[in-house]
Amino acid sequence: MQGWYWDYPKTPDGNTWADTMSAKAVELGDAGITHLWLPPLSRASFGSGSNGYDPKYLFDLGEYGDGTTSYRIRSNVTLIGEFQSGGNPLFGDQNVNLYPTILSGDIGTADDVADNIYNVVSATSSIDSASIEALIIEKGNANGGSIEHQKGGGLYNSEFLILKDVTLRNNIGQTTGNGVFNNSNLGKITMDNVKLLNNTGSSSDVQNENGATIKVKTNSEVNE
Repeated sequence: MQGWYWDYPKTPDGNTWADTMSAKAVELGDAGITHLWLPPLSRASFGSGSNGYDPKYLFDLGEYGDGTTSYRIRSNVTLIGEFQSGGNPLFGDQNVNLYPTILSGDIGTADDVADNIYNVVSATSSIDSASIEALIIEKGNANGGSIEHQKGGGLYNSEFLILKDVTLRNNIGQTTGNGVFNNSNLGKITMDNVKLLNNTGSSSDVQNENGATIKVKTNSEVNE
């Protein structure tokens, strides 16, 4: 079922159309509907007045308004890659060799790191739990003026995040955490089959600070 309503109304208590669809989940399930298609999430040019047709930065899941772009992760969202682009792919059909899914910080001049995103993925705002699965995160260049934009070229995290079958490669950290920077006592990352490859800039690919922790499971390649 398609769940896209172009007007994306807001209710008096601030709920959006996505909240409306979530509230109807049980009713839709009872009617026999098992999957709901929604437009890709993105920051909107029209802010809170978005009608769903006005992406400002594709796949930027951050709050409304301006700010440095990034693939911003929201609470209870799972990003899953490695599906073919056509047909009717199912979970379990992913193939990293045939259908690699790449989140790239190379948004300006191709192969010129000077104008790349500071942090390719950011998970920094009130996340109960979120997951990234079967994705490649690459070409972030944390060379900005602020502290948070000098660390974690691939991922800057301060929330609860699960990484599974993820590769972070060719990212740059100016001061520390070339691939991953994990900050605050709320920053808890679980790594399951995660690889960090050719991340440069500082002496550490992964950095925990201010009480943050990382749980590394099997088959992960992590150098702190």
